[in-house]
Amino acid sequence: MPFVQAKCTNCGGVLAVDETLDAAVCPFCNTPYVVEKAINNYNITNNISVQNGGVVNIIGNVKKDFEIKAGTLIKYIGESQDVIVPDTVKFIENKAFMGLSITKVSLPNGLSKIGKEAFKNCKMLQEINLPDSIIIEQEAFCNCINLKNVIIPVNAKVGNFAFCNTPLWNVKNGVCKKCGEQLKKVSLVDRLYKYKYRCPKCNTFYK
Repeated sequence: MPFVQAKCTNCGGVLAVDETLDAAVCPFCNTPYVVEKAINNYNITNNISVQNGGVVNIIGNVKKDFEIKAGTLIKYIGESQDVIVPDTVKFIENKAFMGLSITKVSLPNGLSKIGKEAFKNCKMLQEINLPDSIIIEQEAFCNCINLKNVIIPVNAKVGNFAFCNTPLWNVKNGVCKKCGEQLKKVSLVDRLYKYKYRCPKCNTFYK
């Protein structure tokens, strides 16, 4: 069988495919794809080897701004401060944007997880959209001191200190330090333990 290289049109994983087939299933994301489209998708991608023997995709049609491996954004290497993450990205790796001078980030609706410290110390970041049911790991946006335009979805899962030292990190303004949800006053029973506020989303108490 004549195998050629291709790239999954859903997750971006690099594949070896039988070009005589019409369709196949991606072993990375279990999504069916059209073989011809996957081959064409690979042909517009520049590939470089990495130390662990894998392949990192630098997507050509987004100005080589991203290092992506099998649907995971490893690192942002672009120069634009207004970042549009490709639709093929499903996960953002730990520290992928850490400390960069970006101001706005547009995330794809299919993104499912933002890794630890992914945007930590991005002190110029002002705006980001968060997809429904997103998982935001620990300290993902810690020290993003100008992050004001962000809405945390109801179904989001937020790790500890994900928004620490941001405009959301302010109990005096009635906002939960952990997840950014508006705080509620506690019941009389809870007041006996000297608590004053409770987050209805993550059930964290504040004195």
